[in-house]
Amino acid sequence: MSKGLEPFPVFRGWGAQQGIGIKVLTWRRAERCTLDITLRAERGAFCMIGKVYAQDRQDVKEVMEELWGAGFGRKSEVSIPQPIAYVPSLRLLLQEKVEGLAARELFKFGDERQSAATAERCARWLARLQAVARPSGQAFGAEQMLGRSESGWRLVSEEGGALAVKSKELLERLKGTASSLGDIPMCACHGDFGTHNIIFAKGRMVTFDWDRHGIADPAYDVARFIVSLKQQALHTLGSVHALDGAVQAFLDAYRASGGRRLEARLPFYGAAFCLRRAERDVRVRTRNWQEWSEAMLDEGLRALESKSGETTTPLHTTAESAGLRAPQVELDITPFGRHEPFSVRSVVGEEPHVKLGDALSGHAGPEGAKWLLAGRESQRALRRELSSLLSPPWVLRSCWLRRARFRFRPDTKLTAYYNVVLEAPSGARSVRAIAVIWKPKWIGAAPRQAAPEALEMEAEALRRGIGTPFRRLMARVPAWGMRIQLSPLDPSFPQLIRLSDPEYVRQMLESVCGPSRELAGQAYTVSSIRYYPEQRHVLRYDATQGAGGTVIAKLYNDDKGRRVVRVLTKAAEWLTGCGGGKACLLEPLAYVADDAVVLYPAVFGTPLSKRVRRPGRGLGRQLELAGQAARALQGAPPALRGLLNPHSFDAEIAEIVEASHYISVLQPPLGAVIDALIDRAREFYERLPQEPPCFTHGDLKMEHFWVTPRGLTLIDFDTSHLEDPALDIGKFLADLRFWYDTYGQSVAEQAEERFLAGYAPGVPGDRLIRARLFKALELIKTSVREVPLFRSDWVSQIERLVGGAQAIMNDLRSDLRV
Repeated sequence: MSKGLEPFPVFRGWGAQQGIGIKVLTWRRAERCTLDITLRAERGAFCMIGKVYAQDRQDVKEVMEELWGAGFGRKSEVSIPQPIAYVPSLRLLLQEKVEGLAARELFKFGDERQSAATAERCARWLARLQAVARPSGQAFGAEQMLGRSESGWRLVSEEGGALAVKSKELLERLKGTASSLGDIPMCACHGDFGTHNIIFAKGRMVTFDWDRHGIADPAYDVARFIVSLKQQALHTLGSVHALDGAVQAFLDAYRASGGRRLEARLPFYGAAFCLRRAERDVRVRTRNWQEWSEAMLDEGLRALESKSGETTTPLHTTAESAGLRAPQVELDITPFGRHEPFSVRSVVGEEPHVKLGDALSGHAGPEGAKWLLAGRESQRALRRELSSLLSPPWVLRSCWLRRARFRFRPDTKLTAYYNVVLEAPSGARSVRAIAVIWKPKWIGAAPRQAAPEALEMEAEALRRGIGTPFRRLMARVPAWGMRIQLSPLDPSFPQLIRLSDPEYVRQMLESVCGPSRELAGQAYTVSSIRYYPEQRHVLRYDATQGAGGTVIAKLYNDDKGRRVVRVLTKAAEWLTGCGGGKACLLEPLAYVADDAVVLYPAVFGTPLSKRVRRPGRGLGRQLELAGQAARALQGAPPALRGLLNPHSFDAEIAEIVEASHYISVLQPPLGAVIDALIDRAREFYERLPQEPPCFTHGDLKMEHFWVTPRGLTLIDFDTSHLEDPALDIGKFLADLRFWYDTYGQSVAEQAEERFLAGYAPGVPGDRLIRARLFKALELIKTSVREVPLFRSDWVSQIERLVGGAQAIMNDLRSDLRV
């Protein structure tokens, strides 16, 4: 290979070759082999991707060069890998190696917002390609699709049974639909546009693998992408509809970016690709292949059930209309949270007959809480009130329940946080965060006048235009003892209104970043990541132009943000100086004192908590790095410790007692077990040797460690304290066990060992014993705080986790001979 590269000027410019490293990435018999190539030369090491073809493919380099010159270069948000050279004697194509996040990873591990943002960028990329690229290459039309579909049907039908029947029916429907499609102008086509061929690098979305480029109906690449999303949802998330929210976001963005009219052509191509995906599952025969093949055939048949137009075809049914849960996600940002949303329409079966007063007092037990949060009656009341607050012609489409908490002291109340999806007749959509509170004493009571500061904030929001399309941002429903509050209203955070105004945001970022920064001079859209009135708020600012990036804004109602920035800055310096593995900290962009807000850059990556879904893929190594980082931070010098407030064992116990109190009301036997475990923990802790407190993260959890291109990144130092170092370790181990239980994984012990392998060398044995005690306590705290009340199995999951805490305490009793 070295000799084959010598004639090319581009390689001579790198200096004399000193060696070459080659790693095979993929091999497809009789087609191509893909290589990872590192060329070592005088001027350094140069990494490339090489593709060796069975036949001459000079055309691939030519089409890539044409696209590179047509605006798909390295500095463009819509991009391709730079073509470097084609070596005819080796039939070798060399192209840029792009480092970044694969789109399929973002769809697999992200939440609803991340998935939607990812899908929108993919749509804009495709619309741009179809608008500017010169059509060339092989044609892909309806006739070619039918030919391929027929060969796919033959393979699937050989399995007999339902696969044979459904594949035959799908093929016949495809033939009938193809005859009515008519002609349409063709355009440039990638040919394999899907989540597996897309990487997000810094400032650019890169689509690679141009081997199947050609000319096609505009619906071809659109349908191929949508079906790739559906198959990924089926294979990794368990339902072909799990990413329907992303599908809808893709289509909306495609239309908004000037994409071609698809009309009734999209169902045909979508159904044809569903048959091809079913064929692939049959051919590869991985686990669940029969179930997956049949699911794709069903989806293809549904796609052809309606040909009335693009907005009604089942190929891109929304999550709301499907009545299914779409996972929450967010492109290259820190979400600062842990739950997937829950569709309030997904309650199935008969609802229990529950009295409102009994549900709110806790007398109806767990069923009463679920009835209030997700029951048909309560949700009809909520939707009715929200609709009355909307300005025509906007309508309410769906409600996604994100989080809920029940408290019985000092005042009984149930609080739930939703994202509601709104739609205008034009197809434009808006998402608004809301908070709903129920209290028994509000049932039937005459609504009181809102506080003056709340009315002033509401008026300011409407005056700035950020309340639109709502006419009011708060309401009381006495019949249900319900109060509704819509973002960005929260009198406890008066700056939230102006920080939600895009014009104010633009001016603030320009003032903070300076006119020379990428973030300055941009227009921004504002969305709410966390809307928890009276507690905390996190906003996301997205630049309307690709170069501006994304900024996260975390609000405070006191001076705490200033301290957080000081702690983070010094902790980052310490971690860098002491070589804390490959972990780093997410450092802030700025603290804006006038607005009591800390600004952070976007985070490209995946939290460790999402990696637990599929625990392989280097998770063990990342856990070791997390352990090393925790150990390094705990060794921080006195200057850093001086910035922290102390946090004692008694303070931690008080938090756990408060958090678990609702269990004693809703599930008294389980509450009694928790109380007994807490009492036993107090007794054990008094008997254990102690050590001086040190710097701790304070909330060391899986979701706060992100795997990024920079390495492992630790975020969110708001609760950093001066405390027993064993508490942070126990908290992380408990959180790890929580996620393994949530995703049904069974090897948490091995994961714990990998974390301790990074943390424990040289650590006093007494600290590890105390960490076991804290792990038991934090299992209780995590379970009662994080297991969602609206899940059907929430009681059983809490019982499992509390049972794990009980087992740890029993082992400690034996070891300590108490």
